[in-house]
Formats: sequence, C-alpha cells, structure tokens
Amino acid sequence: MGAVLIWGYRVWPGVLLGAILVNLNAEMTADVVFQQVLCIGLGSTAQALVGAWLIRRFVGFPGAYDDRAAVGKFVLLSGPVACLTSATWSVAGLWLIGVLKHDLVFNWFTWWVGDSIGVLVFLPLLLIAFGQPRGVWRKRTYSVGLPLFAAFSAALLVFYLADQQQRTNQWEILAAACMLMISVAGSTLLVAGRSEATLRASEQRFRSMFELAAVGIAQVRPDGKFMRVNQSLADILGYSQEELAGLTFQSLTHPDDLAMDLENAQRLRDGEIESYSTEKRYRRRDGSFVWAKLNVAMVFDEAHSPSYFISVIEDITQRRQAEDQLQQEQALLKKLIELLEAERRMVALDIHDGITQDIFGAQLHLQSAVAHVESAASAEKLQVVETQLGKAIKECRRLITDLRPMILEEAGIVEAITHLIHDEQERSGLTIAFRSDVQFDRLEPKLEGAMFRVVQEALSNVRKHGQVEHAAVELIQRNGAVDITVRDSGVGFDKEQVSKDCFGLRGIHERARLFGGSAKIDSHPGEGTTVHIQMPVQSAD
Repeated sequence: MGAVLIWGYRVWPGVLLGAILVNLNAEMTADVVFQQVLCIGLGSTAQALVGAWLIRRFVGFPGAYDDRAAVGKFVLLSGPVACLTSATWSVAGLWLIGVLKHDLVFNWFTWWVGDSIGVLVFLPLLLIAFGQPRGVWRKRTYSVGLPLFAAFSAALLVFYLADQQQRTNQWEILAAACMLMISVAGSTLLVAGRSEATLRASEQRFRSMFELAAVGIAQVRPDGKFMRVNQSLADILGYSQEELAGLTFQSLTHPDDLAMDLENAQRLRDGEIESYSTEKRYRRRDGSFVWAKLNVAMVFDEAHSPSYFISVIEDITQRRQAEDQLQQEQALLKKLIELLEAERRMVALDIHDGITQDIFGAQLHLQSAVAHVESAASAEKLQVVETQLGKAIKECRRLITDLRPMILEEAGIVEAITHLIHDEQERSGLTIAFRSDVQFDRLEPKLEGAMFRVVQEALSNVRKHGQVEHAAVELIQRNGAVDITVRDSGVGFDKEQVSKDCFGLRGIHERARLFGGSAKIDSHPGEGTTVHIQMPVQSAD
C-alpha cells in the first residue's frame, strides 16, 4: 500500500510479484500449490490498490496528517477498512481451492487483524522513509517510528500468547492487539502532527515578525557571522540581505565599540548573562556610521551549547544626533550663564569700587560741610542732600547684592540665601520663614550660583505677583540631592495662561536642567504657588 501511495498505481505488478515471492518463500516447506500463493498475492495487491485509493480519495495524499480528522481517517481507511479486502479475498480464495475447510471466520479474523497491524506499523515507517512532504515525515522518525516499533513488538507478543490460548480467548487477544495498534498508530500520528502544527505556526509567526519588524533583526553564529537578517537591518546598514549573510558583526562594528561588544558576547556564550543591551555604532556600506540600540540574547541547543545569537537592532542615529545637539546647546547655554555671571561680578565690582565709593566720599564731605554752615536753612537743605546720598548708597549696595552677592563667594549658599531673605524682608515687608537642613559645607561655585538665582527669582515673583505677606523657603539635602522649595499662599496663577516668553519661570527650569536637576512649579488661581527644585549635590573640591 505504501509503495502504491508513494510511487503510484503503476507499481502494482511489482507489489504482486513481491507478495508472491514472500508467500512462496514462506510456504515452501508446506508443499503448497502455486494457486494458493497466487491467491494470497492477488489479495495483497488488491488491498494495496484499494487502500491507496481510499486514502487519496477521502484523506488526500501527499499530506502531513496533523489534525484529528485526517489522522482518524488515515488510520481507519489504511488499516481496518482496506485490510478487509485481503482477508476476504484470500480466505475466500483458499476456501474455493480447498486449502481452508474449517474455521473460516476465525481464519478471516486472524488474517484481518494481522494485515491491519502490519499496515498500521509499516505504512507510517515507509512514509517516514519516502513520504511527502519530506520535511514533515522525516522529523517523525523518533516521535512516530519508535512508538510504532515498540507497539509492533507488543503485538508479536500478543500473537504468541494467543497461540498458547484456547480458541475462545484467542478472539479476545487478537481483537485487543488490533485495537492496541489502532490506538498507538492514531495517537502517535496525532500527537506528532499537532506538535508539528504548533511548531510550524510558531515558526510562521517568528518568520512574519522577523521579516515585517520595523527594527533590524539578525540571527548570528557564535563566531559572529550573520546567518539570517531581515530587510529592516539591510536598510539600516545599506547592504542587501545576501551581502550581509557573508559578513560578521565584528567587521561592521566601530573600532571604539568592538571590545565592549566582544566582551558581552563572550559572557553570553559562557552563560554568565541571559541578554545584554547597549548602544553602539555600525559601519554602513557607504562608510558612514549609524548609531544603533542593540539587544542580544543567546540561543542554546539541547546540549546547552551556544547555537546562535538573536540580535535586535534599532536605528537611533537621529536621537543621538538630537542628544548631541542638545548637549552642545546646553554647554553653550551654561557657558553663556557663566559669562553672564562673570559680567554681573564685574559690574558689581565697578559699582562697588566706582560709583558707590564716589557717593560715599561725597556724603562724607557733605557731612563735614554741614558742620561749618551757620545758616539753619542751608544746613537743613544740605542734610536733605545727605539723606538722598545715603539712599543712593543703599540702592548701590542692593544692586551689588542682586548682581553678585559677595557673601555667596565668602560664606556659601546657606548664608547667601539667609542674607537674601533678610534683604527681601526689608525691601518688601514680607515675612519669610527659612529652614535649612544640609550636611555639606560648600558646593561647586557654579551650582551655588544657580541655586541662588533660582531662589532669588522665586522670591522676586512672590514680591511682584503673589499679593501675600508670608512666604517660606526650604533648603533640604536628601540622598545626594538638594531640594529647594519656595512656597507662598498668595493669589496663584493659571500655568496654561503663562506666556512661553516668561523668562523668570523659564530661567528656573533651564538652570535646574543645566545642572542635571529638575524644576516643578505648582500653582492654581487663589491657591498660592510652590516652586520645587531638585539639584544633585556637587561638593566643592
């Protein structure tokens, strides 16, 4: 039956000749007439033709037989149903030529059981060896072939036991053997088929994901050579898929990134890590370099030997370029702030050493002149001028403090904020509570300057817009960072209505960001405003 299925109906003469030779050889010692052997051969050939036709007609051939319906029809039609042909033909023929005279029903049943078992064992084995599709049947050597071989051995034992029993028990034993083979053949084919169907579905999903993924995916041999790549990776690197298949990841990796990549790959092969993620540069076909985010995992075979890498490669060139540009802009902005602070310092020094000293000198001369004026009216006028000069000196000192408080350089951020709050209270009449809880003595000067400007801007906003008499400032060190909070219970504002050109709030955010920190401003109309800034601690050397 297997030969007819695989090679077609044209091989029936060979099937007939083979059946005759096998039975002639088996019956030589019995001195059986040739008619008996021919009858058996014709019955076997008819069975092969009928079984092949039934399978082709109702199951389909070639086929994988990986679902319940196909397996059930294949087992029943090829075994019990098709074998009715040989058993009926052969027993009837042998009865007609006078070879069988008694126990026709039992002989028919024995014949049918034996042929059914033989077909259920050897037909799948023949398909494993020659059947189509080859990729499917070849994989069933162990999952189907070994169970069938074991079941056939059990069936032979059953036949031996049946031969030792009384006729009544032989019926039951032979029926049990037939049912055993039907069950084993059906179960092994069904289990194997379902497993293969599940595997094929999984492989199909993987292929679809592999080919349609928007990111690059590659299977890479343990030595670094690309086994398989998808089109997205080919597009990222500017090669065709075929060209990449002949290259290694080492040859495409930027020299500065190669050592790190090789170290991680070795750790994967050794089983030290399950996966790793990094950012690296790949050389494109045109010689340019592309930044990529690389995620790699190692696949091991059944012996736990490295089989291949799975690499997922995402083009992040635009992101890295944007980050580089942002870093350059931040560096430029930080430099501009430094220049601005330097300019403030110079202006503050000019005011202190120039106009302030001149006004102070003028005030001293005026005080001396007032002592020598005899006219009370003239003395009163001079005292008014002296008072105005005193106010001018006070305003100069305020400007110096706003531009660059000397106390910041001399005593640090805590004392500078304390001095700022004192000046703000005198200037605006605000009552400002200050709480400080820090462990550092001094911070990096640029960071202290940024923190001072943030508090200065926040208090200036309270004074100008808060419409409130009380405010609070906190300077707290927590886990390697400094939290600065400026809080008031004033009129507040709607953040959505604030113009993007509001340089005060924008300056608070930018200063915090430039030093690796963050700023958050919470405010609602009628509920006051809270400015919270967090900056990393950078102690002064």
